[in-house]
Amino acid sequence: MDTGATDVPIPDVAIDATATDIVTVDVRAEASVDVLLADAGVPDRWRLLTSDAIYTPWQSAAPDAGGAVLLACGDSQVLVGFRVWSSSYVNGLAPWCAALSPAGTIGSPVLGTRVGGTSDNNADDDDDVCPAGQVVVQITGRAGVVLDSFQARCAPLSTWMSTRALGAPLRLHGGSNGGAAFADTCPLGYLGAGFEAKAIFYLGLSRVGALRLLCMRVVRERLMPRRQPCER
Repeated sequence: MDTGATDVPIPDVAIDATATDIVTVDVRAEASVDVLLADAGVPDRWRLLTSDAIYTPWQSAAPDAGGAVLLACGDSQVLVGFRVWSSSYVNGLAPWCAALSPAGTIGSPVLGTRVGGTSDNNADDDDDVCPAGQVVVQITGRAGVVLDSFQARCAPLSTWMSTRALGAPLRLHGGSNGGAAFADTCPLGYLGAGFEAKAIFYLGLSRVGALRLLCMRVVRERLMPRRQPCER
């Protein structure tokens, strides 16, 4: 039966079963159907999940840490280093934080608030910051009554997320060999995003009496491709 319709060739379109967006393709002059649009070069977006944060164990002699201060980095910021005041012990700590962009780049460090005292016999190594593109993911040292010694370690964002490979170690602070050794690391998929600490008076000075690292989950999201017209 003649319906008056005119046959129009349907263009070949590669279908990607994993694609998540669509593009419209005309099959005749007055009608259209929807087909999948293959994902081509769509960028990822990195995002911190503030609702998914965990802590490493308390170190030093104050496991309940009553009166501890949480020094968390700001929204969309990660921990990239420490300002440290130290002598034979670790006396004071402050975080260096930096913004994590949606593209996965890390911005310039910004100094946070100090916990503990400012007595320092090592003024030449107060500021300890990760190399560009790296984030704090581990703290190590020794702890007894107070934090005897302290060292942070960084990791490049991309390799840490895929293989949990560590990067550059920062300097060792504090000179005491007392207490017990510790090494606390964020789980795979988490980055340092601040720390919690408690200051106590010990041998006449304010010192860091307890410390634990705040780790926050980071996700790598695939953005949806934009809808694009398909030429007939």
